Amino acid sequence: MNGPVAENRISLAKRPIRRMSPDERRTEILITTKRLLDEVGVVGFSVEAVAREAGVTAPLLRHYFGSSTALLANVTRDVIEDVERALRSKKTNAATADRISAYMDVIQRHPWGHSIWMRSVDF
Repeated sequence: MNGPVAENRISLAKRPIRRMSPDERRTEILITTKRLLDEVGVVGFSVEAVAREAGVTAPLLRHYFGSSTALLANVTRDVIEDVERALRSKKTNAATADRISAYMDVIQRHPWGHSIWMRSVDF
């Protein structure tokens, strides 16, 4: 297997194993979920893939988030907050073009974010 997922598996294998606090583990799972969504999109998303890439079991992932929908909701909230920060710049003189550019930067980092954001009422 080649590509970013395979390279990450190799790098994960080289990392020293240490016990994480629940907050650290939860954050690690969210980061892994975002990365996988960036790579495979919502259609290719699965709890099992996230668990495998995060180095945890699917039941532990469900312990932290309850369901795949809840996990997606948590990740979506993070991206929505990024989008909202971009659109509601604290700079009162920020031009509309600058705000839209900041929004596009967020969507470029997380291409799946726009479609989920547009359906965020469901979350």
